[in-house]
Amino acid sequence: MNDKDVEIFKQRIRECERWMKEQGMVSLLVFAHGSNLGPATKSHGYMRYLCGWDGHQNDTALIIRPGNEPVLVVTNIFALYFSQSYFWIKNVRFVKAAALGSELAAMCGQREENRCRLGTLGLGEMPVNSWLALQEGIRGCEMIDAAPHFDELRLVKDAHQMRRHQQAAALCDHLFETLAAEIKRPRPAYQLQAELEHRARYAGAEFCMTWLTVGPQADYCRFFKEECERTPQRGDQVLLGIYLMLDGYWGHAIRTGTMGQPSASQQRVFDTAQRMWQGMLDALKAGQNLTHVHDAAEAALAADFPEDQERVFRFRHGHGLGHSYEDPVSSLAFPQHYDLDRSARPNVAGRAGMLFEIHPNLFVPGVGGAAIGDMVALEEQGYSILTSYPRHHLDWAA
Repeated sequence: MNDKDVEIFKQRIRECERWMKEQGMVSLLVFAHGSNLGPATKSHGYMRYLCGWDGHQNDTALIIRPGNEPVLVVTNIFALYFSQSYFWIKNVRFVKAAALGSELAAMCGQREENRCRLGTLGLGEMPVNSWLALQEGIRGCEMIDAAPHFDELRLVKDAHQMRRHQQAAALCDHLFETLAAEIKRPRPAYQLQAELEHRARYAGAEFCMTWLTVGPQADYCRFFKEECERTPQRGDQVLLGIYLMLDGYWGHAIRTGTMGQPSASQQRVFDTAQRMWQGMLDALKAGQNLTHVHDAAEAALAADFPEDQERVFRFRHGHGLGHSYEDPVSSLAFPQHYDLDRSARPNVAGRAGMLFEIHPNLFVPGVGGAAIGDMVALEEQGYSILTSYPRHHLDWAA
């Protein structure tokens, strides 16, 4: 963490304290999982946004009280030793995980006439035993969900944040290059994944996970050893999805290709993904409702596969990206196909400085699958694409 990062975090804490005073809040309590959970945690993004801390495999809490230095509470003794040498917050306290809830309650501030306003972030991911102890310890306090305030602050990235995401995008590009080289040495897909994830960690990423789907007809995103034992062979489709975090900033991208020249059906499904991708970018405009971006992908899919709408598997065609894999608010404009009510989407207008992962995808039984994923920053006039690895139909065997 460099001096510029530290100054940014200190400024965010100062702004947070001013907002808390306006709201009459005694304390803000932030609970967070570490980066080891990757896309499975939303709380981690709040912690990284406010102070940059990564608990890795351990839970952490941050307490902000106006007029006092912030307190970081760690549940691993080695995290305490690490913080003393490498982290900018100096008031760090070690608490055993089993006692976290009661200790946090005691630290959250003095109550006046048994009443206080306590802001919270990330408590929905807190373990039940900690939550129950916290609730008992702050009985009489009014708990205020601070997420709407901070979600708004996190929507638009400044130039510094974009540069950090650009570094994560460059690492994604490097991993595509790595696959293109390594896939020529025959071995199971899970061993190729291990090589990719090793390269990411070697380059400094604190988290990297991939899915690598290999077969004549790509059927879904395959993550685990048991489903990734096939060795790529001529005629196979090969789809690679990359999830990584570099110093708290997400990188994410997807590419599609075949081992050799694609068959007619493989080319057909890729051509649809390409039209979906272009349609989404054409609809991505500052001031326009973000739901139009998702709808553009669905319109292209329906035009090419009108009879297969219920049979075609797809995951969400995009989402916001930032300190969280699915950044708050902007991601809600992109529903999952399996959501029961896909019509209840917020009217969120695109703004310059928003960052998205645009990844239209389709998996058609009996035909094949395709996905194209890029990190895209919205600008006042148009957009810029952070990932640069070729996104045409790739020949991985070339």
